[in-house]
Amino acid sequence: MLSCVILTDHARARYKERLGMSKTRMEKDAEQAWKNGVRWDEVSGGLRRYIDSQHFQSKMLADIRVYCGRVYIFKNCGNITLITVFELPPKYRRKGTEERVRSRRDRAVKSIEEEVKAEC
Repeated sequence: MLSCVILTDHARARYKERLGMSKTRMEKDAEQAWKNGVRWDEVSGGLRRYIDSQHFQSKMLADIRVYCGRVYIFKNCGNITLITVFELPPKYRRKGTEERVRSRRDRAVKSIEEEVKAEC
């Protein structure tokens, strides 16, 4: 299976240093983070402030995702490229999971509401 996410050398080094993952696992994890992660603009509160404080310079150029207690910074210019990954501090890990679930639920509710409006 060919991954749609490209990992930079820096991202590979950070995975190895911070998470101790193998190359194959890194690629699968990055793919899952891209597909299932919550975008930084979908989170709020303390978690949003933490992400903003960690990546304040180029957030307009990057696609930041939160997935499984980690923050992934991607660049999407034709190719989806993982720039780096780091773990959330323990106080935000549970919140990251809750935000991911809340975000998906809100999107599902909006989608259903739009379908109902379209049918009426």
